[in-house]
Amino acid sequence: MPATAIGDRTTGLTRTALAFFLLMLWPLPAAADIVPMVFFKFRESSLSEPAVEVLHEAMLIYREGHYAKLIVTGFCDTAEMVKDCPALAQRRADAAKNALMRLGIDESRIDTGVSVELLVPTGPDVREPQNRRVVVDFLR
Repeated sequence: MPATAIGDRTTGLTRTALAFFLLMLWPLPAAADIVPMVFFKFRESSLSEPAVEVLHEAMLIYREGHYAKLIVTGFCDTAEMVKDCPALAQRRADAAKNALMRLGIDESRIDTGVSVELLVPTGPDVREPQNRRVVVDFLR
């Protein structure tokens, strides 16, 4: 491959080497840097069509990245924390897990859990759609 000219100077770098060098400086985001999230209506745990699409993408990332396990964590907003948050968050995580299993991921490769961490900080008893979610993490 011929040397690449930049301005009036010949650098001796091939285009491939230059592209590799630039990727080392500005790497593309890895699949593991992508954190799939699905969101829910107030006090509900059923998956919407867009949520199923996000979980399909999570399945593709899981398979293409050769990950060992998925961690599926359910969350609630502060208005839902007043009544039955741990059970609701678990139902959300279980709904996502079941969808991932229908997409072909073995049950033994999916762990579920719940958390009270808020994506959007709010006061008590506040309905915040972004806090009603499930997050899928990938483990090697």
